[in-house]
Amino acid sequence: MPHTPPPPASVDRGTPAARAFTANARAQAHWRVALAILGVNGGLYAVLILLIAYNKALLGRLVAPGLSLAIVFGAVVTVAAWLLTLVYVRWANRSDHAPGRS
Repeated sequence: MPHTPPPPASVDRGTPAARAFTANARAQAHWRVALAILGVNGGLYAVLILLIAYNKALLGRLVAPGLSLAIVFGAVVTVAAWLLTLVYVRWANRSDHAPGRS
């Protein structure tokens, strides 16, 4: 994931303007990553809903006795949501607590 560059070296990080720059850049980076994760998660969910609406026969196929593709795809969407949340939290913790950040 792209990392937000720090303010120029000539800027004193202790000034309110420098802190505002850093906070604004950090907030923009959080929004970009959050929207990307939302897009991936939303896309997975939309595919599942569209399959339920338009291709019930496919989702009704049994993978194993008592286990249909609908259950498998639903579980994949749920697990993907948890994993994407974990990715975001790890990224946010790493970028917010990086050396030189306050």
